[in-house]
Formats: sequence, structure tokens, C-alpha cells
Amino acid sequence: MTNKNSRAWCYGCTLVLGLLATDLFAMDAAGVVLGKGMNDVLIQSGSIASTEIGGVDLRWPTEWADTFAWFEVDQVFVNVQLAHWRGSHGGAGDELNVMALTALWRWQQENDWFADAGVGVTRLSQDTYEDVELSGRNQFALDFAVGKRLNERWELSLRYRHYSNGYTANPNPGLDGAVLLASYLF
Repeated sequence: MTNKNSRAWCYGCTLVLGLLATDLFAMDAAGVVLGKGMNDVLIQSGSIASTEIGGVDLRWPTEWADTFAWFEVDQVFVNVQLAHWRGSHGGAGDELNVMALTALWRWQQENDWFADAGVGVTRLSQDTYEDVELSGRNQFALDFAVGKRLNERWELSLRYRHYSNGYTANPNPGLDGAVLLASYLF
């Protein structure tokens, strides 16, 4: 299957799952992700600043907020990220599909601003992306965000996403992305 076909298949399956999930699984939000790869300012060891990121996020509410009372968290979600990363070098290793499952903690302000922090697991379509050689296709995921609920149906957030092995193996260069997530709330 070509990368173009695999992307279309991935996004098509996600759309169908999202439509089914609204009624079957009480999904809280579905969103569109657009962003860029980052340079080595934060955690990753090389620049992937030419990378374009696109994808979808699906989010389900949980009843786990009381479990994390010591965090003083307002809400806990299960979040699924499906994204396609495309670099500009034009080589075989310049496209990457990302599927991540994270627990997402939210601190909500009364003026509709919020902050999120998430941790989870990731499955990558390959273990090399551009010039970055990862230790494997299974990685950990970190997700940090600030955002604002715009109205009853929409929220917008700026997110930092990091995928790496969490220093469980060598090498551990990681991948960093900055994305804008526009979410429709059900």
C-alpha cells in the first residue's frame, strides 16, 4: 500500500470510527490537528522543523478525576491521536504515521481557559524519520497544552507533543511537534 493510500485509509477509518463513536461510545470531542515539527530547543536531539503534521484527535471523558484528587485536576480524558508527519527531504523515511493513546488531565479555569497534560503510548509506522533514528516503533507519548473553550461546541488549543522511549533504550532522540487542535464538542 502506498503512503498516499495508507493515509487515505487511516483518515477514512478514523472518520467512520468517530461518527460511530459519537453514539456508541459517548465520545466527548473530535478534532483536527495541524502543526509543524520542532527543532532541538526542547527534548529532541535533531531538527525536524520542516515537518508538516496533520491528523485527528478523538477524546472520551472518564470518571477518574477523583482518583487524581491530589493533582487537583478538574477532568480526565482518554485521548486517541492519529497523525501523519511529512518531512521535506523527499526520502523514503520522510513520512511517518503516528497513533497514540494517552490519559489527559485537564485543569479548567472559570473563564474557559484550560491547561492539559497527558502521558501514554505511541505506535509509529517506522523507527526512522528523516535523520532521526529511534530505538523502535513503540514509544511513549507526552502531550502538554493551553487552550480556550470558544463556545458551547468548539475549543482551540496549542499543544506540544513529544514521542520517545523515555530513556528505556538507546538511542533516545525523540520527536517533537507543535500543533494547533480545533475540537468539536459533542
